[in-house]
Amino acid sequence: MLSIPGTHDSMTDKLEDSSKQTQNVPLTQQLTGGVRYIDITCRYINDDMKVYKGLTDTGYSLGDLLTTLFSFLNQHPREAIILRIHKGGMLDDSKTFLKFMEGYLLPSSAFSDRAAQEIYFTSVGNTTVPTIGEVRGKILILQDFKTSPPGLFGIPWNSHTISSYNQQFSPGSLLLSLKWRGVKSHISRSRSKDYDKLRITHTTASTGAKPVKVAAKKGLGVGMNRYLGKYLLFGEGNCFGIIVMDFPGYVLVDEILKLNHLYQVPESSDFPSDRIVPDVIGGFGFEEVSDYDEISDGEGPPAETSDDENSNDQDTPAFIR
Repeated sequence: MLSIPGTHDSMTDKLEDSSKQTQNVPLTQQLTGGVRYIDITCRYINDDMKVYKGLTDTGYSLGDLLTTLFSFLNQHPREAIILRIHKGGMLDDSKTFLKFMEGYLLPSSAFSDRAAQEIYFTSVGNTTVPTIGEVRGKILILQDFKTSPPGLFGIPWNSHTISSYNQQFSPGSLLLSLKWRGVKSHISRSRSKDYDKLRITHTTASTGAKPVKVAAKKGLGVGMNRYLGKYLLFGEGNCFGIIVMDFPGYVLVDEILKLNHLYQVPESSDFPSDRIVPDVIGGFGFEEVSDYDEISDGEGPPAETSDDENSNDQDTPAFIR
């Protein structure tokens, strides 16, 4: 099972309200920095499919998102991206939403040529997690909304396919420590517990709190990014699956990627050399640098994942083992 860095509400960098912003760099920089799991909520508003954070327009459309992802994969055709799409607006008309989602994702749409080439699809309702060889150069969609039949656009988001931990807590230090215990338990559990599922762990805990304070708590408290960074940096246990974060710094992303060295083939030149996710908070997403998160002078960007043309990955599940 690979370890994959992800962001929660990935396209909120334009929002100025700190109670809603969960990321502070654009999607392109996140991808360049090593993030491979993208999370968005869409609503059909004013004749377009918009990306929302709750009731707030992020300033991006689904077209903006897909254009960015397609461009990245065109430059790095052996990379793969996991995209979770959630339907926002509980009272929004589902039929209209699905009609315009089809306009983006199904053949004969404005994006049809690119979608056919770069969105992974086998058959409607298929819940099998693809191999690395199958998904390279493509977007694997996790469909977090209902269709008939299920899985019309991608793998359905449900308990049969995905093992997800996303417990929400308010910002108190005690509750954050309890949240961390749940996160640690989920990322470190034996692979045999959910070997045939995508394991997705949300470190976010933003109910009733500003996301930046939860990710990087000031003062004596410890934020979720510091908990995770310390756990990874000091090898305190196993870590498997997709780790979904608010405001991850490039050092934290790098520590997650380092867990995949077992699968890495060195000396590849097909990847960007500037994989750095800058962060308003610092390396691990902390306001105050400590021994737990300090990056040494001259530290470079995160190491790349394997892109060796001769690597035998066709039969290796991309996100399971």
